[in-house]
Amino acid sequence: MKKYKNMKTQYIVILLAIVPLKGFAQEVNYEESLVSDYVLPDVLKAKDGRVIATKKDWESSRRLEILDMFAKEMYGVTPRDSIAVKYELLKENKQALEGLATIRQVKFIFSNGQREHEALLLLHIPNRKSGKVPVFVGYNFRGNHSTTLDTAILYSSGFSLMRSPDHPDWTRGSQMERWPYETIIERGYAVATMCYHDIYPDNHDMRKHSVASLFSSYKPNLVDSSEWGAIGVWAWGLSRILDYLLEETWVD
Repeated sequence: MKKYKNMKTQYIVILLAIVPLKGFAQEVNYEESLVSDYVLPDVLKAKDGRVIATKKDWESSRRLEILDMFAKEMYGVTPRDSIAVKYELLKENKQALEGLATIRQVKFIFSNGQREHEALLLLHIPNRKSGKVPVFVGYNFRGNHSTTLDTAILYSSGFSLMRSPDHPDWTRGSQMERWPYETIIERGYAVATMCYHDIYPDNHDMRKHSVASLFSSYKPNLVDSSEWGAIGVWAWGLSRILDYLLEETWVD
């Protein structure tokens, strides 16, 4: 079991969380005239008016101010609680994809000492590549089972919360065109994916079922932009996947 306080990693992967996620967005405004008046802050001027002239000034002052601004205005402030994470290998198939890959299904168990939250990671690792392997990491939207027709792939933890029983998007393999595992494996890469609903169900009413509920700052409803929102929580989840992969000796 390991505790994580490293905030730097979370900022590194936050773009991975932002780019693919369509949910939790307000209606898009394409009309410039409807945008309220605003003044963009000067990137190279600190809050106290100092001009940022050197790399040291940037790293010690303005960069931190901008990160704080993004946190308070867009993604919410990431809590500093120490959440323990342990891993449990649920299933492994060393001859998947006709021997091309090893598939592992790993349960992540997050704990604050009183309550736990679970998420399920799906790994495809190439068998025919020697040495360490680069890994593609990303969330899927309809559960791990939706990325493949393989009936051995377990339903994601958040599947029962978000699924629409009569909708074809939730069936096995419904999203497989987005996850060309065989092509990626043949080129020597591994793939790690997790359903983003496992970390934070993409529904305002489901916040209580997210990993955010383990943190001391948790509130059932978001009140202002400085509170930790879905995108921030999804980025935190990707950071935990990265933590797991960095402990694996086969990962490049």
